[in-house]
Amino acid sequence: MTHNWPTNIIDAKDFQRIFKLYPQNKEAILTGTLGSFPAEFILKLLKPKYYICGHMYFYYTNEINDTKIYDFDKCVNKRHYFDLIKLNLL
Repeated sequence: MTHNWPTNIIDAKDFQRIFKLYPQNKEAILTGTLGSFPAEFILKLLKPKYYICGHMYFYYTNEINDTKIYDFDKCVNKRHYFDLIKLNLL
């Protein structure tokens, strides 16, 4: 779990949807600079089963190399800032 999310976690199939919602992030997403490089390094090094983060102020999930990533939104009304996640740790 980290505050900021790793760089390069947005799947290309999600680009257009995210660009429409958050056009200010388009250049950073395309250049791979949106998020935290150290967090990406930790993700690749440790290869956790689950990775939970926030900071970017929109809800996003993806799966990268068997790691399920959850990015939660800002904690305000009518935003997806909370979820129940069933963890299969065994």
